[in-house]
Amino acid sequence: MLAQREQETKPGDQTSITKTIVLNVMVYKRDSAYIAECLDLDIVVREKTETKAIKSLRHAVIGHLMVALSGDSTGLIPRPAPWTHYLLYYFYLAKTKITRNTGLHIGKQPFEVAAPQCYR
Repeated sequence: MLAQREQETKPGDQTSITKTIVLNVMVYKRDSAYIAECLDLDIVVREKTETKAIKSLRHAVIGHLMVALSGDSTGLIPRPAPWTHYLLYYFYLAKTKITRNTGLHIGKQPFEVAAPQCYR
């Protein structure tokens, strides 16, 4: 879900409003690569390491938002991924919670799904 929070600062400050956009993202390993996906903007990157995937996704999201906010953002914010990607996200999230709470492992090995990240 794409959510915006606004916070006003003290009068006299140069910036009077700060906006934070909260985006649903997931990072998972497929074959020999890591896939990082922003579900709310339908952006996907593939890298050799998890750290590089997260960094590439961050750059892609920031670039997308800069372009979208510099003009007409119709159709660009939000631009949700297909519903099947959300289904996968919530499946991984549920699987992770079951693994953490019960110690049971569904599938071959336990894995982690990052909670939705906040990009500023």
